[in-house]
Amino acid sequence: MELDPLLSTPRFGIGGDGVVDDWPTVRDAVVGVRERLRPFLLGISEADLDLTLPYDGSYAPFRAGGINLRVAIVQCAIHHVFHLGEIVAKRELMGYEAGSYPGAFGAALVGEPYQR
Repeated sequence: MELDPLLSTPRFGIGGDGVVDDWPTVRDAVVGVRERLRPFLLGISEADLDLTLPYDGSYAPFRAGGINLRVAIVQCAIHHVFHLGEIVAKRELMGYEAGSYPGAFGAALVGEPYQR
């Protein structure tokens, strides 16, 4: 799948400043990525999960031999939860109420819109 043009900009990558000018647009982009990805993930079979696929990301060992799809999915989920926790902690330190955790993440897992 093609990367989302907003979320794949250098500002959101390693070393980027992460500055967000328009939160609603970022949230809409995240929702769009989840909507595109959900049918793909739901259609994966056990046999598919055992496939090793080519990898062109930044982690050199995977570029050499590819990455197992099961490993890739688990790593993405762990990475997502890590950053969600990081964001929640920073927002709470800034005085915002995070709400009931996992909140948005839990809603995203089951495909429901998150409501505060």
